[in-house]
Amino acid sequence: MTFKLCCDHRQAHTYNIDHRPKPKDWDKDLLDSIQMLLWYIPNIDSVQSKPSSLIRNKAYDNIFFTYILEVLGMTDDDVKFINQGEEIDKKIWDYYQGEICTSCQKIILVRRPYNTKTENLLRCIRNSVAHGDFNLVGDTFIGFNEYKGERKAIIKVKPKKLLEALNLSLTVSELSRTQMVERILRKNGYEVEREPAIRGPKSTIRPDLIVRKNDKTYIIEFKRSYKGTYMPPEKFEQILTQISKYEDIIKEPNTELVLILDDTRLTKASRDLIREKKNLKVIDINIMKDMTVKI
Repeated sequence: MTFKLCCDHRQAHTYNIDHRPKPKDWDKDLLDSIQMLLWYIPNIDSVQSKPSSLIRNKAYDNIFFTYILEVLGMTDDDVKFINQGEEIDKKIWDYYQGEICTSCQKIILVRRPYNTKTENLLRCIRNSVAHGDFNLVGDTFIGFNEYKGERKAIIKVKPKKLLEALNLSLTVSELSRTQMVERILRKNGYEVEREPAIRGPKSTIRPDLIVRKNDKTYIIEFKRSYKGTYMPPEKFEQILTQISKYEDIIKEPNTELVLILDDTRLTKASRDLIREKKNLKVIDINIMKDMTVKI
């Protein structure tokens, strides 16, 4: 993918970063959006902001950021991440000064590696609003973020669309995480059922998801009971005991159990335990970060 400064359907509009009149007479919906971006969106430096585990979780970094781009109507070609310690090229910076195209949206920012892509985006938007280095051109937000004279971010997005995408992160975290995985699987051709009833030999079982594609069936269970960086073998053995209820079901042809551990990583000893299990796949944070189209 190659970043493009603008789209093929350029609709140029001039603007002035200096707000005139002061205060600006924006429509209420747009003013509400700016207030949300300044104070209330998740995981920003504001007493009014509430944390979102979905936005912070590195396991969902690519999945959730891709979801935001889709809601905004953007692609990877509209995004340029720059390594920490560098800054935005002055030619790119100047390109968006005083005139922008409202037909496309762009995200250009210096990324902190310890934050997720979405955290970086929201931080830079909040900073540009807090410092007054922004304006609205129609329904398009254009904002800049400088720190000690270094060019850190240019954000050109539709704020109402962005807030629409962020709403999912404010729902119950268990549900929203499942929704993220379900959504990306559906997008890539999987048939998905949420919490279906499966009759076992002793009782009815309700997994988080059942996924089917190409005559293969995947039973998906999310486990979030451990908060350490690495899950020790003894804890993993407890989880394996919990999912033993699926043993008869995954004996069926072309059926596999997928265990998602999105808040921890497996040790080598824990992975050795998986080799003893047939038709079991385990996805931890390391694998989840790269999960895009298949299980």
